[in-house]
Amino acid sequence: GKLTFKKGTYRFQYSVCIPSNVTVVFEDGVESIGDYAVYNCKYLKKITIPESVTYIDDVGVGYLDSNEENVISKDLVIVAKKGSTAEKYAQDNGFKVENN
Repeated sequence: GKLTFKKGTYRFQYSVCIPSNVTVVFEDGVESIGDYAVYNCKYLKKITIPESVTYIDDVGVGYLDSNEENVISKDLVIVAKKGSTAEKYAQDNGFKVENN
């Protein structure tokens, strides 16, 4: 399956994904990512967040539910431009970062 966040939409919330075959795509032009936009995607290994994103909520991307606690997905790599909001989010939350 594919979970696509379309350009022009301001805020996403609770787009939970569990299947192992989910691909997550943020289209260029997305500006804001709300709480739990990409949540419980334990098989997701890499996600690219475009430079157009200027705000990501605290638990916006890459968290898993572990006994009712939010923990980061340790295997997830966030692909982001150097100096971008996405890179800062990744660094602040302990995710691996790959610059594009």
